[in-house]
Amino acid sequence: MHRHVDAEGTSLPPSGKVQGLKARAVLVDMEEGVLNSLLTGELSSLFDQTLYLTSTCGSGSGNNWAQGYSEYGDTYHNTMCDLISRVLEPCDSPQACLFMHSLGGGTGSGLGSRLIEVLQDECPSIARVSAPVLPSPASDDVVTSPYNSVMALSHLLDSADLVLPFDNARLAAITDDAKARNRGRGMGTRKPTQRDREREREAKGELFKGMTSPEKKKKASDAFRAMNSVAAAALADVTASMRFGGELNIDLNELAVNLVPFRQFNVASMGMAPVPGGPSPRSIPSAVAAAFDPSNQLVSGAQGGLRMATAVFGRGALNAGSLADGLGALSGMPTPLWAVDGCKVGLCSTPPSWLLGNRTRPRYGILSVSNTSATRGTVSAIHAAFHKLHKRKVYLHHYLSFIDAGAVADAGQRVLDLVQGYEGLERSGGYPQGVDPEAAGKVAPLIM
Repeated sequence: MHRHVDAEGTSLPPSGKVQGLKARAVLVDMEEGVLNSLLTGELSSLFDQTLYLTSTCGSGSGNNWAQGYSEYGDTYHNTMCDLISRVLEPCDSPQACLFMHSLGGGTGSGLGSRLIEVLQDECPSIARVSAPVLPSPASDDVVTSPYNSVMALSHLLDSADLVLPFDNARLAAITDDAKARNRGRGMGTRKPTQRDREREREAKGELFKGMTSPEKKKKASDAFRAMNSVAAAALADVTASMRFGGELNIDLNELAVNLVPFRQFNVASMGMAPVPGGPSPRSIPSAVAAAFDPSNQLVSGAQGGLRMATAVFGRGALNAGSLADGLGALSGMPTPLWAVDGCKVGLCSTPPSWLLGNRTRPRYGILSVSNTSATRGTVSAIHAAFHKLHKRKVYLHHYLSFIDAGAVADAGQRVLDLVQGYEGLERSGGYPQGVDPEAAGKVAPLIM
């Protein structure tokens, strides 16, 4: 995840004394402003400023997947290959690459899809894990995001080994719940203050009324910072075993293998307990159960369904025995016979950093990752928004400047196939189309 460097940024042997750290990361955005703010911000020392890619004109991808994928993908193909090589070549044993990108705009969806395909071609043995952010229909200000999301997702289904999506709507709901909980905890019987009234207006969506542009920008920045903190906490849990010690380690390549029983179904959902700002579980079993609760899921509509594969990450003051007691929560989930024992467990002795220093919080956290047929709910909503535009050919001409109409239709069908495939799995008890359950081993009724 990081490499050791001296004061001048020169790489040091892994066994040497740590003087500084640089993330093994490539930063990509076709708008210079975004990267410049990162490279001059509070985390600037963490990133190597020679390992980033931006457009020479800095105009971005125009919220157009096709422009990011085709135009910029072709233009910067060799540059992307070079950046990937520079990051991977010093590694003794690279396991996986984690991609963090948005699907609503043009660069994250289009060039992000292309970059994953470049890695697939150049380094096929390295696992590719995508952590995309899905746009929220309620607050999305990009009218073409349904096209971008479906085009990107259709490519991720074929080029990524595992897709771990975040949903802006769920992230916003989690942070709003945390704010409401803190308000309730702090109010008591005292007289409401101006700040209390401001928080109430914020909860009702009225806070921006009468504000100047800088004030609105500051409030929006704070909201996105809180949402990003939840996503970052989840990814920190996923990668904790690669950075800290523990009883049972899980590498990213293991996660991709264990959570994808069928190649065409490679989308999994995550849940956390506790979530930042959320209530503290009273015990480890209750924390495990809470990690699968709908209120703690990081994508909308992904709860329930047929559980085909599951991973549970435990961090902090817990052990294999205490976590095993908590896994009884899985017994109430519909499960095909072949997946009854299909739970991958990871244990890291270091608790999540955001729990440290808070004596009222437990010293442990749980992250669940599940591949269930309920994933179709999230994907179906994305496809429905796409179909609403595509059937009327609205905004389609922007994409036809870079790709043909057939590619757009094929992407929509690919995503629809995923939705229908998950529905078929649920009906058949966990067997994809073309597999005879009886011939495959007498799949009994679902284990409950």
